Amino acid sequence: MQAQIRVRRNPFASGYCVGAKPFSTTEFVSGVGNWSEGGSARVAMHTAGGALVAGLGGGNALGGAAGAATSAVLAGNLNGISNAVHDANPTGDADANRMLGNILANALAGSAGALVGGNSGAFAGANEDLYNRSTSCNGAHCDDSNAIGKRSDTADAFRIDLVSQACGAGAQCSEAVIQVAIQAQSANADAASANMQTAAAYGAPVGVLALIGPQAVAAAALAGGFDYWGDAVSYAMGLSRDKPDFTKSYTTGVINGALYPFAIADTAIAGMGTAGKVAANGYNAIVAGTGAFGSAAVTHQASPDASGGFAAGSAAAGGATKVLFPGTLGNLLNNVIQGLSGPFQNAITQHK
Repeated sequence: MQAQIRVRRNPFASGYCVGAKPFSTTEFVSGVGNWSEGGSARVAMHTAGGALVAGLGGGNALGGAAGAATSAVLAGNLNGISNAVHDANPTGDADANRMLGNILANALAGSAGALVGGNSGAFAGANEDLYNRSTSCNGAHCDDSNAIGKRSDTADAFRIDLVSQACGAGAQCSEAVIQVAIQAQSANADAASANMQTAAAYGAPVGVLALIGPQAVAAAALAGGFDYWGDAVSYAMGLSRDKPDFTKSYTTGVINGALYPFAIADTAIAGMGTAGKVAANGYNAIVAGTGAFGSAAVTHQASPDASGGFAAGSAAAGGATKVLFPGTLGNLLNNVIQGLSGPFQNAITQHK
């Protein structure tokens, strides 16, 4: 039987104790609880993921978010159901029992998702359970500590099964060794939490764009790609001292994607007369300039006014090119114009 360390609050200290020695693990303990099955941070991540997948798949993003969130919230309870089937031993085989328990839990996750989010909710709820909870639910017992009705304050009492990890079988395990292991796990938990928070910061805006529609996500990817490529060309040619920055280009893409509903689609412009095409492309140029101005301001670029002006000019030029050269050639030339807009701006402003 594996020994366990039970971490309890020391009423006379701000930290936690193993034995009688206090150490600071408050962030570790609460962080583990938040990212475990059913934890608030984990639920938030799966909610954003459910919205994104449903939106990109042409489904209802809100339904997908609701379904994924419900499945994530109930993860501890679903593990409890899987455990109950496993412990009942209906097949006589431990692995088959666990598989049967997970199949039942997955069906319930999909049903719960359907209740709150319709077809998109059912799909997202079942997927969230299948590719997340069930992948870590194996062996003799699955973690159901965060089940609704069973949750407790993880900062008051959190069991950490460290002895078997920090000490070899039959070896003497000192308190100092255990504390080193706890601190190492704390550092790993902090790093994992930071990575997940970064993923959430980048994923949430895409989830919002998915609510607008897949065209908005595509527009964001195109605008961000043009911006990054233009910055790379500027840096390589010595027109800028700044290396291409993913976060800057990502922000530019998100802002342009959010403005997508305000632009007139190419398919609509193609059916217009000459005057209509000129007016529509002029309007789209204003939208592009507004997006560039906002992106430059948000990312603290030197001259948002210049960025807006050059973006409007390149959008107008690209639109005119697509009118003059319909089809693949026009699209190719437009892409070149948009990609070189940044380097052209840097070349002009550098020699003022």
